[in-house]
Amino acid sequence: NISFTRPETEGVWTRQELRFYSAIMRHIRWAVQVHRQLHSAHLQRDASWSAMDHLPIGIILVTGDRKVIYANTLADRDLRKGDILKVQNDKLIASDSKNTGVLLKHLQDAIATSMNRGAAGGTSFQLQNGDHQRMLLTCPVTPRSPVSLSISSKYSFAAIFLYSVYPILNILDPSLSWLKTSLTSSESTP
Repeated sequence: NISFTRPETEGVWTRQELRFYSAIMRHIRWAVQVHRQLHSAHLQRDASWSAMDHLPIGIILVTGDRKVIYANTLADRDLRKGDILKVQNDKLIASDSKNTGVLLKHLQDAIATSMNRGAAGGTSFQLQNGDHQRMLLTCPVTPRSPVSLSISSKYSFAAIFLYSVYPILNILDPSLSWLKTSLTSSESTP
């Protein structure tokens, strides 16, 4: 409920005042409704971001023009290190130039699918740069907003999931990093 009050010393409301408050009341109700919806949307978004921050894999959301709009904690750490992926000139690229083409192909397929252009959809692939390697899974993201149905790739999105080549290591305690070393050396032994 919205109420207007004033001191008794001001007297009763005049007809002009009542017409004015009546005219603006629907606008005030609309503004309150918009505020509530925005507040609810922000709470939902923040809960989603928080949940993604607690996953044992990296998650990056990118626009069709490769602008990173979200990176969870693990992905952000990987991007800052720049061993496999990095942001350069506001665009997501692979740290090794030969891998950038591979990344772009998979992102373009995911973006095309999110724009209902019937591409491959989600794909999984491995990127390696020296001793650093990650598995990546790209998939289309189709927001529910009608604006996202625009033909422009600016409003199309893809998700990239980053995880260790040895997935079990994503959920194990970091102090068990010796396990990766032993797995790697045992694989190279005939």
